Amino acid sequence: MTFRFSIILLTIFLPCFVKGQGCDSIAADKYLASLFRNGDYISYDSTNFRDFDKTLHLIETPLLNKLLPNYCFYSTTFLSHYYEYFDVETVVAYSNKEDEGPLLMHSPVFTKESKRFMSLFCGLKTFDTAQSVALAKEITNIFSAITYEGHFNRLVNLKEKGVISFELWHTDLSWRIYDFYFDNNNKLTQIEIHGGVKRQEMWEGYKRQ
Repeated sequence: MTFRFSIILLTIFLPCFVKGQGCDSIAADKYLASLFRNGDYISYDSTNFRDFDKTLHLIETPLLNKLLPNYCFYSTTFLSHYYEYFDVETVVAYSNKEDEGPLLMHSPVFTKESKRFMSLFCGLKTFDTAQSVALAKEITNIFSAITYEGHFNRLVNLKEKGVISFELWHTDLSWRIYDFYFDNNNKLTQIEIHGGVKRQEMWEGYKRQ
């Protein structure tokens, strides 16, 4: 392989490699530290909790890393002033590109899902149905990672069979149902969120696999 040919290959492939290096935990941690303002109802830091653990934990999202190469997803903990919910699990979608910026979403047990955060996933395109299922699973796993004793399973949607559905559990409670809508080109067009099923007679329309 000649030197000139090597340079050509680097010119072609190096930008693709660099594009996937859009964020790092140090930069994300500095961003979170800048959010703290004493007196906020929820914060990333508190002078009242000197030993508070602010560790960022990377959420494994291999497919999202390909579809959103500038973003990494971390889970961490915020502090609230509510005695019944001091520690608020939070996900950080971090990108150091100025035109994108980081996004936050607190636990679905604590508050409603952020529409701005959810819009990050709309428009993503997969190759086939199997990859669409994998994408929906990874997104649901992000919610599970910030839910106390969270776990999830796939549902069979009996009303809209083209929709991929997952159920998020909070301990032994069915907490949320996420319906992922993909068009004929395997593009994610919409995510509908419903309250979990609390009684058996409310289970109409879905079936657990």
